[in-house]
Amino acid sequence: MSSIKVVLRELRQATLDGMAHSKEKLHQVADNLADHLEDLIRRVRAQDVFHGHGVPGPGSSSRPYVPNATRKPPGMDDQEYVDILQASVHNPDGLEAILGKFRVPGTASYIDVAEGKVPPATYFSLGDDWETIADAHQLTDRDMFDSFNVPFLERVIAEGKPITFSHNPLDYPGSALADELDFLESHGYRFDATKMQAILRSR
Repeated sequence: MSSIKVVLRELRQATLDGMAHSKEKLHQVADNLADHLEDLIRRVRAQDVFHGHGVPGPGSSSRPYVPNATRKPPGMDDQEYVDILQASVHNPDGLEAILGKFRVPGTASYIDVAEGKVPPATYFSLGDDWETIADAHQLTDRDMFDSFNVPFLERVIAEGKPITFSHNPLDYPGSALADELDFLESHGYRFDATKMQAILRSR
């Protein structure tokens, strides 16, 4: 019986020693994991920044948008162009982009739809400045679309935001909304009328 007690005592001590050793190892593993996580966070923060030239993105973006300088209207100052692009993008931190019509009787404006999202969605609008800019630089509506609407769409594509329509673009042929859909389709999107979204086609 005494020999059994000795064995049990030795087993108990071995177990305690093993637990102490394991506890020390666990602390070491935890410390290593914490150090690795902190290093990972530092590296992500260093990479996850916006590198656009004066035009803020939707918070941090791993696919930052850089404006296409060739879209700038002839004779317009570079800084003026950047300022207008920046002013045209509302709620840049939105989780999705809204495209649609401004005035359609019986329906909400795309701006109201965007502002009603939580958080408010991103949308394009130059408001009354549209006519002012067009008159000052002798630009047609097509010129304005190419210089300002298109960069907005390029930015949304670069940022990978979901694109939702407040109005069906197929109901307004020849409109800027239809032209926006045409542009998206030329860049790999398709329109899903059931979801009212532009969906990126699978490769």
